[in-house]
Amino acid sequence: MIGTGWILSTAIVLLAVLLLFITTGVVYRKGRSQESPVLTSAERPTDKSNPANSASIFSAVDEALDKLQIGNIAFNSPSPMNVDDSARVELRLDLRLPPAALVKTISARGVVEYATIKVSDRMTAHLHGEEFAITANTPETQAVSSREPTSWLWMVKPKTVGQCELCLNLIAIVDIDGSRQERNIETFSRTIHVIVTPGQRVKKFVKEHWKWLSGTILIPLVGWWWNQRH
Repeated sequence: MIGTGWILSTAIVLLAVLLLFITTGVVYRKGRSQESPVLTSAERPTDKSNPANSASIFSAVDEALDKLQIGNIAFNSPSPMNVDDSARVELRLDLRLPPAALVKTISARGVVEYATIKVSDRMTAHLHGEEFAITANTPETQAVSSREPTSWLWMVKPKTVGQCELCLNLIAIVDIDGSRQERNIETFSRTIHVIVTPGQRVKKFVKEHWKWLSGTILIPLVGWWWNQRH
């Protein structure tokens, strides 16, 4: 017969094994539940301390813009103007002359304004407006000197009357990755008040409706005058 001591020893061993199994399973499950989720490459945070990761695709443009100098410009707005007249628009750029002195160099009529802008060694000035016929008297793209002024001149003629818009674009030519690229620096938009006199209105009406006037008024009037003479 099996002794009581052997049965007790076996029971203790089985109980120890069971406790070990239960304890190990719990630890394993707890370890799995506390693990961090696996991140994909898109979810992993970027290491900003790595220079390769912090490099910007805009650096070439930013470096080119950082090299630009500061200059002053002055230009006139020829408002008001008559619909039958032409007017000059003058722009002057200078890297040394202060704005107050630069304004005095504009000889064209109208309101003269000034501004401070970024400047490259080549600048384009483009004047445009759908309600004007515009003729450039100087090259729109010019080399810029640091010691002498750079000037642009246009002749503008209105196509209609009323509030007409003129826009002036200033564009810097900058070197980006070995090629010359355009970068718009400033845009100035001004409203030009174009007027017409009563005499001009009558002249325009006669010019546009002379056939109707001749058939409705002139010919009957001449016939009446002829009948009165005879």
